Amino acid sequence: MIKTIVVGFDESEGSLHAFRHALETARRFAAKVILVSVIRVPEPAIAPEVEGIIDTNSRRLVKAMEGLIAETGAAGVEVNTEIIVGHPAEQIVHLAEVNDADLIVLGSGGAGRIKHFMLGSVSERVMRYASCPVTVVR
Repeated sequence: MIKTIVVGFDESEGSLHAFRHALETARRFAAKVILVSVIRVPEPAIAPEVEGIIDTNSRRLVKAMEGLIAETGAAGVEVNTEIIVGHPAEQIVHLAEVNDADLIVLGSGGAGRIKHFMLGSVSERVMRYASCPVTVVR
């Protein structure tokens, strides 16, 4: 039984598809959705720079999440939002564990081969470390 679904949201087309897929799944199982965005700050971080990055990105992400929820009407599903600072894969896995999530849904990043080789994929890392099933939506 699926009760809680965590969805990674980075404003990409893939994350929009992931959110819509999660809403449909949540509707079928009467589950709740936690829509999460992770702000990654540069390393090494300088305090004023970090504050500006977090503030700017938080405001933008709140608007995007509110717009997405309004657009979908949340399909009669309870949707909570979270904005977290840190490494995306690590924070998504942690949030899923803390909330005892039954499923994580992510959009396919579509990174090229060189970028994927150098940086790794958030969805790949989440799949590797998550303690619950992970669905990657294209």
